[in-house]
Amino acid sequence: MSFSFSLSRRLTALSFLLVACVPHAERVAHDRFVERASAREDEALPPLDGSLDAYVAHALRASPSVDAAFERWRAAEARIGTRRRWPRPQLTYAALVRPVETRVGPQRQRVGARLPIAWPSQLRSGAQMGAALAQAEAERFEAELVRLRARVAEAYWPLWLLERRAETLDAELALLDGVAEGLRARLPTGQASLAHVQLVELRRARVADLRASLSPARRRFEASLRAAVGLDPNVAIPVAAATPSLDGLPNESELLAWAAARPDVRAHEALAQANEASEANAAARRWPDLALGVEWMETGPARMPNVAGDGDDAWMIGVTVGVPVDLGALDDERRAARAEAAAHRADGRANVLAATMEVQSALADLDDARRRVALHEEQLLPAAEGAWEATTGAFATSRASLADVLLAARELVELRFGLDEARVNFARAWARLEAAVGRAIDGVGERDREPAREGATERAGEAEPNEETPPSVEGEVAS
Repeated sequence: MSFSFSLSRRLTALSFLLVACVPHAERVAHDRFVERASAREDEALPPLDGSLDAYVAHALRASPSVDAAFERWRAAEARIGTRRRWPRPQLTYAALVRPVETRVGPQRQRVGARLPIAWPSQLRSGAQMGAALAQAEAERFEAELVRLRARVAEAYWPLWLLERRAETLDAELALLDGVAEGLRARLPTGQASLAHVQLVELRRARVADLRASLSPARRRFEASLRAAVGLDPNVAIPVAAATPSLDGLPNESELLAWAAARPDVRAHEALAQANEASEANAAARRWPDLALGVEWMETGPARMPNVAGDGDDAWMIGVTVGVPVDLGALDDERRAARAEAAAHRADGRANVLAATMEVQSALADLDDARRRVALHEEQLLPAAEGAWEATTGAFATSRASLADVLLAARELVELRFGLDEARVNFARAWARLEAAVGRAIDGVGERDREPAREGATERAGEAEPNEETPPSVEGEVAS
């Protein structure tokens, strides 16, 4: 009983020792994974309303690449405990086929236990290595989220621009219809010729063909967006009419600081720390391996009577020492780990340089897109609208040719599309900037489009200040 109680106390002390060997890094890695897993389970999907944010939210839940990155993180987190595994105790039993006769009786069987002792530095370094590898997978998961958002944006904005292109072509068709109707109304009076009508109809046919060619292009863009989001082929792809706003940015130094610590850079640093822990583990294995053993041998009754110690069982304790004869191989392992750590830090510095270039390139694209938007809104579009009004008025009094009207209509429509294109270039550059810094940047949102940008039907049927619509064109031409 006393031996059993003593063994119980030793096992309790050993349990406390094992808990003490769990490093802080392992607990941090575990808590981080649990928090992220819980957030993924509790995250509610917004309705697929056609906005970029809705597609990104669906992609975070449906993308196979995100699932793969998360499962790799789960696997790395589960392996942490295996890297600080305590050696297995060994139990032995042997029965003597022919009992060994001794003075106190025959020795007939024996039972032994052997407990290998792991150095605390081995357990600690192994756990640190596992925790660092788990942190690396966590950073790779975060990097995949950033890349996924960039992929979705890269697939979404061309589709959005295609919708706006369809609107501008519909507007041009409506303008040409108005001009053609006005010319037909002037045919009986001789103020217009059939050649003028045919010229307008030819232009309309070419625009209609260009409009029809957008349908196959839309299917291609939809397929790209479905693949980026992870949607089934039969899921409809709505596109919101909201335009990207041109919000301000943090200063460049702050953006560069974010880029220098983006997830793929942190992943290389975590891998470098894992190799440093591997080097420490190899150094700890230079110490001799130790094992404590105890053995009980059962002794039967002595053949001779009145023998001192008759039938007393034998107890033995021992120590096993594993001699480290592989010191050279361990030194090679340490050098390899140091080289791997240096390589990962060099990769991290290379990523920082690439991120710096990406940030500066995206900022240049943002500045250019912002300039183009301002140019269209403040100068080009007002000038085109004024030119359209003046040209249609002059054509009504035979002071402008039909070619002038067609050119003015074409310029007005193309500049409207150019404004949308500049806005999309801004949004795509913003997405590239977010990918470069490795995080979402608050600022770019979506606002309701102006009523004049709602669609070709409203554009053709409702007049706004400083903008001529096809009905008014028809009236002016007919007059």
